[in-house]
Amino acid sequence: MFFAYHRSRKSHFLLFGYGCLTLLAVSVIHLYRHSKEIHHTQQKNRNVATQIITKHTSQKDLTYYFCSHFYPTICQLKKDTSDPTGSVRKNIKGEILALQTYQEILRENSNLSVDEYDELFVKKVYTSKRRHRIQSAFHYVQNALLRYIDKQNNHIFTDREKKFLKNRLKKIKLELPPPASLYQDEPDLFTKNNILYERLTDNSLRLRVGGAYLITVQSWFNLIFSMSHELAHSIDPCELKFLQIYIPSYDKLSACFIKQGLVQIHNERSECGENDELSETFADWIAVQI
Repeated sequence: MFFAYHRSRKSHFLLFGYGCLTLLAVSVIHLYRHSKEIHHTQQKNRNVATQIITKHTSQKDLTYYFCSHFYPTICQLKKDTSDPTGSVRKNIKGEILALQTYQEILRENSNLSVDEYDELFVKKVYTSKRRHRIQSAFHYVQNALLRYIDKQNNHIFTDREKKFLKNRLKKIKLELPPPASLYQDEPDLFTKNNILYERLTDNSLRLRVGGAYLITVQSWFNLIFSMSHELAHSIDPCELKFLQIYIPSYDKLSACFIKQGLVQIHNERSECGENDELSETFADWIAVQI
């Protein structure tokens, strides 16, 4: 939908506005239709969470029951969650707020070019305060990852492997607007609730942050974990496999993930295939370490 308004000037801006309203309407209808179906499941999941806290007090039991019911406990909560470092909202809320911001800009301004509308959005969303927070998190995570690699003994990483991995992390460039043209090859990112690591065709590495994410993220934990996950993709096993780089310790780590059931073995393809199970599991594991 976001790409559509780039096809022309005035007419597609109107379509964009109608599209925003349609998105909101569809979201409401979707939630209404499914509310009765998921009510029982949500109640059961909340009961599971309560049981975990009240009945299973030992570290071993708590870990077992939490892991056994991880998805319903974490991913199917009825309300927004919060932690001591700030609140965490569902992704769709941030994206709706970003679309509403565009609506306000379109309503308050007329006869502007597409680029000018994008610049007004960037001015409202990518504020100095928000940019500074993202930059602080980026440098914190980058330095933490470098220290984590450094402290591994030579049985894990040789000096040569450490140098290679650290150079990969140091190469990553954080890209934050302004100007809005910085994201001209991915304009839909303005309304997405994403932090995105990318390796380009020239082998340069970059990290970008969606406008919706900037609007909603308040939890420092959420920000650090998400940032750590994305930066970890620059050194994950599948990324290095693509680059034809072999690190022996990654084989042991991958075997551990498979043994624990975190990565499934597929006869028809490797775990570095379409779904990148190994890549995502590795990134989450690194984020936990940070």
